[in-house]
Amino acid sequence: MNQESEQSGQNKLNGTDLAKSLDQVNQTYRNPHSAKWLDQWKQSIQMDVLQKIGKSRPPLPKINQKQHRIKIAEKIVQLSLEHPDWGAKHVSKELKSFNLNISPSTVYNILQKYQISTKDRRFFKLLGNFDFQGLSWKQLNILRKLKPYYLMFFERGKYPGELLAQAIIFIGYFQNSELNLQIVIDSYSNYAFGIFHLGKRPADAALMIQNEVLPFFGQLQTRVSAILTDNGPMYSGNQTHYYELYLKLNDIQHRRIQPKKMQNSIIRQFKQIFNRDFLNKTNIFHDRYKIAVLQDQFRKWLIYYNHQRPTTDFSSPCRPPFTMIMDYYNIQKIYQKSK
Repeated sequence: MNQESEQSGQNKLNGTDLAKSLDQVNQTYRNPHSAKWLDQWKQSIQMDVLQKIGKSRPPLPKINQKQHRIKIAEKIVQLSLEHPDWGAKHVSKELKSFNLNISPSTVYNILQKYQISTKDRRFFKLLGNFDFQGLSWKQLNILRKLKPYYLMFFERGKYPGELLAQAIIFIGYFQNSELNLQIVIDSYSNYAFGIFHLGKRPADAALMIQNEVLPFFGQLQTRVSAILTDNGPMYSGNQTHYYELYLKLNDIQHRRIQPKKMQNSIIRQFKQIFNRDFLNKTNIFHDRYKIAVLQDQFRKWLIYYNHQRPTTDFSSPCRPPFTMIMDYYNIQKIYQKSK
């Protein structure tokens, strides 16, 4: 401590040196070229003082600016996901409690970079993990308060067959044609149906209901009440549209949601499981594959999905879809006998 104080004392200007400098400056005023010499003296004195003061100060710690910016961005994303109903202004105000003075426009740019700049995007980001692991009760309560979004996203049937969700999944190009997977999922139990086909034709969507869905629920003596789809050209059109006409002939209500902007959680969940457990483990674009072979492999996987794989989403904890359906009808039988 004594050595540091001695060094800092040596670096400071003393009164004698300052007096000499000022005396020399005073003499320059008497010189005919005083303005020119005065500027030179002014610069030299200022630089000398700054250098001496700088030597007396301890060196500032070096900060990795890149890592610092990443930490700030992570903090902004964390706050935004913890409170998805907060906007950029609210997040900016909250950051001041962490000694971070970030403007709302900068907060918005960071949220836009992470693709969570709007309430809808933050909502879907929270629901990216469809097993709902890692979501706090506070976050789940916030999601429930967003009723227009929550109800549409989590719309479920009260019994098997009351509400089905239908969609098409683009797989890729197979034998110079567009390969798609047509899926229908029961919203009560997550029981799934699926058929591969080439192209996008409304007749394929109607054929899926006719050959796969209605026979299954017919065996259960249950009527399909409604089907939820997007409003794309495959499922929506005029009165002569094949899919629309088929639903009317079978007295099935057609519900629609906007494509890309919103999508039912059942479809999103199945896409995630299908990509991870089937598509990524099957080389479907190999030359030896044909549509029939691919469909046969998918049917085998679908049996496992419907009868063995437990569905751990918000509506059906740890039970396979088919077990949920059977449990429902067993409960109904017990209830009727009790009457």
